Amino acid sequence: MERAFFHIFLTCFDVSADHHALGLVKFLLKRFPHFCFSAYGGEELLRLSHSEKRVNFLGDMATASSIGLLEGFHEFRRSFGFFSRCHRFMKKGDAVFGKVDLFFAIDGQGRNLPLAKKAHRLGIRTAYFFPPNVYVWGSWNIKKMLFFDAVFCAFEVNYRLFKKAGVAAYLVGHPFVYYKKNLHESRALARQSLALPKEQEGIVISLFPGSRFQELGHLALLFFHAAAELQKEFPALRFLCSLAHEDFRELVSEARAEAGFSEASMPLYSGRYDEILLASNFSFLCSGTVTLKAAFFGVPHVACYKISTLSYWLARMLMHVSYISMLNIIADKEISKELINKKLHVSSLLATAKPLLENKVLLGDKFCLGLKKGGFLKRAENLC
Repeated sequence: MERAFFHIFLTCFDVSADHHALGLVKFLLKRFPHFCFSAYGGEELLRLSHSEKRVNFLGDMATASSIGLLEGFHEFRRSFGFFSRCHRFMKKGDAVFGKVDLFFAIDGQGRNLPLAKKAHRLGIRTAYFFPPNVYVWGSWNIKKMLFFDAVFCAFEVNYRLFKKAGVAAYLVGHPFVYYKKNLHESRALARQSLALPKEQEGIVISLFPGSRFQELGHLALLFFHAAAELQKEFPALRFLCSLAHEDFRELVSEARAEAGFSEASMPLYSGRYDEILLASNFSFLCSGTVTLKAAFFGVPHVACYKISTLSYWLARMLMHVSYISMLNIIADKEISKELINKKLHVSSLLATAKPLLENKVLLGDKFCLGLKKGGFLKRAENLC
């Protein structure tokens, strides 16, 4: 008897992966009526499951990721029970959707590679979107991808490396390439939606302190203190803070209050990343996916990160590039300022932001000129 469903078991373990998964799942559901999904993800997949019967949400894992050797140890200990649950699910399937036909991983190699191996041993086909960035971290990861039935690459340089090694790789481009907008029109609409003054009436600075608890612990209070110092010198500034997940609200609210801000003076927004970025003249960003989106939106920013000293030096030994921000990696040039570990403190944030704020006419134009001269726009368009 022919089965009614093609059952995909999808896993993503951070906020950006959840965001990419949402677009992918919505497209596949529309294109293939017999497709169904059982998924571990985040708030976006959870909301989709409330309106779409073909999405079975298994649990929220979007805040479970970490970066760094020491930082990942605690999360790794918590993974043993999760791996067992996933293994049982892949063996037994779902009561409604039936057996698992395809294991689909998105980013998060720390958990997704072991899960994919389990799926492969069970005879389940495997696919990967946003595989390990071997161009940045080295080709030692490539051999781990050979058993995948399909590896979908966002960046051409990774695609070429995978393909050369015999991986079943496909170049699909980065979803952000399709986010081209008329910046001025979009900014006006975003500010209207967020009840902010028109662009000519005020400068807006946004804060994106991270999508992991470890990142928020390092960056949230630092960003808020820098914002407080800026407001002393530029009283008319407006501030917005993005919450990557509702689970972070308590931690971020406490840091905000410690720096002297309230909900009125520094509102926290959950799930409105694009609007917040588009409404901004400048952003303090935790280095990650959001820096690439800010580049496509033409928003000047500083990319920040902080990890343990041991993790930092290990990363420096393993990395094959000079930068941490994807914008700078793609352009092979520092277009946006990077502040990492010892270089990251309130005074360095102020030193980066103040020159731009003092000459607000050049705030966006100078950054966009840097994008063009750095070759970022041309290289980014070639990704797909």
